[in-house]
Amino acid sequence: MTNSIFHDIKQAFKNGNYLFQIIIVNAVVFVGLNLVIALTPKNVSIEIIRFFALSADVSTYYWMVWTYFTYMFTHLGLSHFIFNMLWLYWMGIILSDLYGHKRVLELYVYGGLAGGFIYVISALILPVVSINSYLIGASAGVMAVMIAIGVLQPNYKLHLPFLGPIAIKYIVLIGFLTSTVVDLNFNTGGKLAHFGGAAYGVLFAYYLPRGLDINEPITKWFLKIFELFKSQPKIKVVHSNKNFKKSNEKPKVNQSTIDAILDKISKYGYDSLSKKEKDDLFKFGKQ
Repeated sequence: MTNSIFHDIKQAFKNGNYLFQIIIVNAVVFVGLNLVIALTPKNVSIEIIRFFALSADVSTYYWMVWTYFTYMFTHLGLSHFIFNMLWLYWMGIILSDLYGHKRVLELYVYGGLAGGFIYVISALILPVVSINSYLIGASAGVMAVMIAIGVLQPNYKLHLPFLGPIAIKYIVLIGFLTSTVVDLNFNTGGKLAHFGGAAYGVLFAYYLPRGLDINEPITKWFLKIFELFKSQPKIKVVHSNKNFKKSNEKPKVNQSTIDAILDKISKYGYDSLSKKEKDDLFKFGKQ
């Protein structure tokens, strides 16, 4: 059984299944962090948490820029971890099927960053958010994924036990209200971070059908940053033929074709698609 689990984990990273990768990383951090905290003195545990958590005190912890990323993979409570991962899986699996695995990762990370920025800013201007608090959890990133698919495919049906088929827009609305709006005076900073993630999800879902992927310029910027830390081997070009076209170059799927496919899904469900339509949808997600 252990070999099978490790094989599944290896395949998730090998095949570029970003949804499962996010869940696996969250699970590893959750288990590892709780073990370390359980085995260390309290004063050491606090410092360990501070290393991963995003602090509201930006004047003191401004140099810990990595925490804008690590906080969204950090959970301490079991219910907090399970709740976030279940919502991420339920909504993320639909988003990845329709729009590609890459967009799940992008929405999760960029929604998490938006939530982190909102949290830090709110601590500076709102007295209700303590400057001594810190932010952990995947909620902002999960909210971005959840809201995005709810706006993009509002009539997509989910079959729930005892309730039957329900449009995803109602499930997303209930999830947002119960986790973010209800009892806003409790954990206000964290819930404001939810709004940041949700806002990013709305923007993505608004512009994508209009032919603009707001993830793309952010991803290109991050890739350029990563390239600065990579040593590039010098490549000598011997011959170049501008008229030569690679035989394995695949044509891109245009937006009008995808719009028609998504409209068909909205009306009749994903199973109504032909094999070619499913292939086109998969190709579009990889573009």
